[in-house]
This record gives sequence, C-alpha cells and structure tokens, in this order.
Amino acid sequence: MDVADVRRALELTVGYIDTFLDAVSTRLGLDYGRVLLGHYAITVACRFLHLNGGTFADDEQRDRMLYWYVQTGMWGRFASSVETVLTRDYDTVRTSGLDGLIEELKHSRGGNLEVTPEDFAAATPGSRFFPVLYMLARVRDIRDLRTGKPAGPGQAVQHVFPKASLNGYGRSETNAIANYWFGAPPAPGTTVSALLGEASAEALTSQWIPADPELWSAERYPDFLAARRELLAPAANAFLYELLTGRERPAPLERAQSKDEEDPELRRLSDELVELGFNRPQQQSELSSVPGLPVADAHWPDGLRTDLDDDPIVLIFELEESTRSGLDWAGYRVFTTTGAVLHYAQQLT
Repeated sequence: MDVADVRRALELTVGYIDTFLDAVSTRLGLDYGRVLLGHYAITVACRFLHLNGGTFADDEQRDRMLYWYVQTGMWGRFASSVETVLTRDYDTVRTSGLDGLIEELKHSRGGNLEVTPEDFAAATPGSRFFPVLYMLARVRDIRDLRTGKPAGPGQAVQHVFPKASLNGYGRSETNAIANYWFGAPPAPGTTVSALLGEASAEALTSQWIPADPELWSAERYPDFLAARRELLAPAANAFLYELLTGRERPAPLERAQSKDEEDPELRRLSDELVELGFNRPQQQSELSSVPGLPVADAHWPDGLRTDLDDDPIVLIFELEESTRSGLDWAGYRVFTTTGAVLHYAQQLT
C-alpha cells in the first residue's frame, strides 16, 4: 500500500466517522465526548458504512445501527478482550451485516437485551448508564421543573437531592444516576419538597420523577431512587424498541452547544499535577484490559510522567474489591481519592 492509498483510506475513515457521529448526535442527542457510549463500537460502525457504500440506506437502517451502538455501550461489549471482540464483529458485519451484529450481541447477553431498574443503580456520571439518562432527556420532550417549559438542548445536570441535604450518604449515593435531572439550577436553598412540589405534573412525568410527595424527603431517599429507577427502565426500553423497529421518524435533534463538564475535584487535581510537571489525566476513561470495569474517573495510561517509566494509574472513587483485584493483576496502580494521587505525585518530585 503506497502513500496515496493510505491517504485515501484515512479520508474515507474520517467521512465514516463524521457520518456516524452525526447520527449519534442528531438522533440520540449524544453530542459531546463525555456522553458517548464507548469508542470501539464506532470502528465497527465505520466498517459497516464502508461495506454499505459510505452511508446508511435509510433512516430505519441508521436507527438499527444506533440500537446496536447503544446496547454495546450499556453492556460493555468492548470492556474486555477488545481485539477478539472487534475481530468477531468485523467478521460478523462482513458476513451477516447489521442483523448479524444484533444477533451476536443478543447471544453474548444470553438472549436478553432488556434494561432493568437495577441497571440504573450505578453511581456518578462516569457510569455506563449516565449517557442513557442523558440520551432519554434529549430524545424526549422533557420539561424544566421550575418553569414547565421545554428544557431544550444543553441544559445543565442538577441533583434532585442536593448533596447538602443528604448528610450521612457517601459520594456514590449522592451521585446516583437516579438523582439527576436536567434544567436550569434552582435558587440557592431551594428544598427538594419545594422544587418538586412547585413543578407541574407534566414536568415531573417528563423527567421520570416520582410524583409521590412522601418520597421527597431525605429520610425516604433510597425509596425515591428505587421508584425513579422503576420509571427510567421502561422509558429506556421503549426508546430502544423504537430504534430497533423503526416505528418513529422524528425530526433531527438540535445540536446542544455543550462542553465536557469536568468534576471540580478532578479539575483541581489535574491543575495541581500540571503545576508539578505531571500529565493531565484522561477523564471518564474505559479500561479495556480489565473485564467488567466501570469507567475510570481518571486514567494516566503512561503514568503520571512518561519519563518516569511509571505504572499506568487509575483513579476510581467508588471501587469494589473484585475490580481492584483485576486492576492489580493488569498492572495498574490504583487510587480511590484525589488526595492520595496528589500525595503520590509529591513523593515523586
């Protein structure tokens, strides 16, 4: 292959990526990096487009590809054995097309691709199901809790129960996916009961928020989360069914002029590390070498500084012991607080 062939291949690839990400943005509303449902699936989608003449045959085919893409992200299709899974999917899309990809994914899940309430029990915007919540908020006609008006694209992420109202709860509990809504921030000091009590029934329903006032107290917070998860799961399944069957043909979504919002704590850590001469981390990063790993809050694949020949480093705020064992086995240096990372960096200076 000569230089001209390589250049042409790169040009085609850029075009395929643009085509697919445009579909992801205008049909799913996933319009900035933090909410993309993984990256490896995009290469398979590009392979499909290449075999399909560079574009989707119609909206139905596009939606079915997006259905496969969302499903791969939710279930961590490429969270382990990346090369093996990619090779299998490349072969499948060549021999069996899009139908084959969906069947292969379904088979890998034991025939079950349904979302359950428990799937929304994960914590932090770094989990796989936060983009699903964001997607639902973008594709449905959600209403601002304060004004009742359509929220529109680019709305900020808010806690239903602010952290200050949840004394005694840890980070994973306060940052539970079911504790987020989208809209303009309420006035400082607004209580949960005031926010939800003044919201219209339509606004509450549009954001899948339980309408029972008895659940709007900190004492009932676990019950509130459970009730909201029961509303989110069928909403996700209904939209996925629309993608799979091609039952809906909505107008393209308006692109949100969003920017990736960094966790303030991670931003401070990143800035302090740079001042000490270390690398900035990759945030919300997938670690493909460790099976079943949730998205890392921060990742230094080459260590804090490349010239130190250091181990790769991960920061995961909520880390299960089984996951730590997998990371240790894979050769990662593991931290669970920003303070511990900074202390380690200071020891290296």
